[in-house]
Amino acid sequence: MSVKVKICGITSVEDAKLAEQYGADFIGLNFSKTSPRCISIKVASEIIANVQKAVIVGVFVEQAADEVISISKQLALPMVQVYQAITLDNISVIQGLQIADANDAEQILRIESDFILCDAKQKGRVGGHGIKFNWDLLPKNLSKVFLAGGINVENAKQACQLKPYAIDVCSGVESSPGHKDQQKLQRLLQEVQHAR
Repeated sequence: MSVKVKICGITSVEDAKLAEQYGADFIGLNFSKTSPRCISIKVASEIIANVQKAVIVGVFVEQAADEVISISKQLALPMVQVYQAITLDNISVIQGLQIADANDAEQILRIESDFILCDAKQKGRVGGHGIKFNWDLLPKNLSKVFLAGGINVENAKQACQLKPYAIDVCSGVESSPGHKDQQKLQRLLQEVQHAR
C-alpha cells in the first residue's frame, strides 16, 4: 500500500486547492486557539466547500471533548486529530503521541484509536515546529501511523521508506506559519510520488 500524505495547518482555500491539486490525501484544519494556524468555523467551511477528494481532518489540541464534538458536527468532519483518548460516532480518530524516547514510542502499541500521529516531543509545544524525532525508535509496523515532525522535501522519501500509513507535513512546506509555499508543496508531493 502506498504512503498517503496529510498537509496540515491549511488556512486558506487557495492553499487547500493547491495541496489537493498536487496530490494530498488529507488536509488538516487547525482549531487550536494557541496555534498560529488556527482558523474560524467560517474559514473552515469555505475550505471544505472547495475540497473535492482529500479527507478533511480537524486538528484539536488540549480542547474539551464537547468542543471537539460540537465543531466536528457543525462541519460534518469525517476525521479528527486529538491528543487525548476520545471516541466519536462515525468519525475516525487520530490520537497524537509525542515521542522523545523508547518509552514514548512503546505507547504506539497500546493506543487503541483508529490512527496514531507520531510527532517530536517538545516542552509546552505541540506540532508544527519542524522538529524531527529519532525515527529509529519506531516499531516495524506503522500501518496505523501518521508520521510527523520535521518532514520536508529533503527527507520525505526517507520517511516514506519507513512505510507509515501517511506522512504529515506542516511547516516543511510553508513560507511562514499558516502560509504554504507552492514550490515546496509541489516538490514534496513529487518526492512522495517517486517513493511510492
